[in-house]
Amino acid sequence: MRKKYGPDEYDADVCLLLEGTYPYVTGGVSNWVHDVIGMQSDKT
Repeated sequence: MRKKYGPDEYDADVCLLLEGTYPYVTGGVSNWVHDVIGMQSDKT
């Protein structure tokens, strides 16, 4: 169960600290990160 802080504020499920992955470039680390994020639609 996630903790609610305000009317529209909840704890985050995941926090990614990334360096050099955006702006998006096809075929690089940014592509991998974009895919991982896209596959986690149930996470916030």
